[in-house]
Amino acid sequence: PDVIPITNYIQIEDTQGGEIKGLASILGDIVVFMERGIYKLSVPVSDPSSWSLAESNESVGCIAPDSIVEYKDGVFFASYGNFYYLSSNFNAIPISEPIKDLYESASSIASTVAMVDEYKERLFVRFGTSDLFVLNLRNFPNSYDWSKWTLNSDSDDSSAINFDFLTKDNTTKIYIVDTQGSSEIREVEASTGDETFTIETGLDFKTGFIKLGKLDETKIIRRINLRLSSEDNQA
Repeated sequence: PDVIPITNYIQIEDTQGGEIKGLASILGDIVVFMERGIYKLSVPVSDPSSWSLAESNESVGCIAPDSIVEYKDGVFFASYGNFYYLSSNFNAIPISEPIKDLYESASSIASTVAMVDEYKERLFVRFGTSDLFVLNLRNFPNSYDWSKWTLNSDSDDSSAINFDFLTKDNTTKIYIVDTQGSSEIREVEASTGDETFTIETGLDFKTGFIKLGKLDETKIIRRINLRLSSEDNQA
């Protein structure tokens, strides 16, 4: 890797090829998810110039940007053949072994999406274009308790429900959002199909409270990353 002071960036070249799929943080270190490897970038606060970059996993990489989800002192992500949890010591632990046959048979794994529900301690994952799966986090990482969820549909074929990503409001409700097909938001745990409404201009999404540090500390936000897919004008 090289540091170019003028442009202020670190160049990462994966010897196995592939591109950067996403970034995350583990105990102050930056995790760089490549398609065929995982890098650990450590930048000491006392002396940023003494940064270090090392490939922590050479045989495991990430293929789905929307599968990268931080949880406690680790990160969930999707790779070839398995869904992983990257622990605080940067060990990639395969956690989809109990449903490995379903994971391997899922199509378009690169479009896997995931989201953690901290309130009820569970992980929602759609492996590629498969059904929705839920991992119970109350006993994690001692056990991997997966369950398959069937979503309510206005049609007889529940498998027809597809979505682009998951989100949650300021209460405890979880929603799936489809922006390409039927353009609708559906509550995951709704008892009937009546909990569906069409996406309209002016719909607001709020992140809720995001902890940046201790309450007595002053933080400066220098950049916000936002991904938006829409044919409508946005304010």
